[in-house]
Amino acid sequence: MKTKNLFVLFALLVILFSMAACTPALKVSNFYMATDDQGAYKTAAFAPTGAFNLFFDVNGITAGTIFETRW
Repeated sequence: MKTKNLFVLFALLVILFSMAACTPALKVSNFYMATDDQGAYKTAAFAPTGAFNLFFDVNGITAGTIFETRW
């Protein structure tokens, strides 16, 4: 019974390490808000009914990858 448990634990560890090695290091940084859709007018304050745009940098993904954000 002990040997079976050790084998299952070892198999799970191998799977986890394999997944970690194949996953690129995704990094999200440089968050800021702006009042325009080009990001030229950065802001930290806005009216409750005012529109704003959120910008950020993403590293570790292939160019052209489509992703989605939700508020």
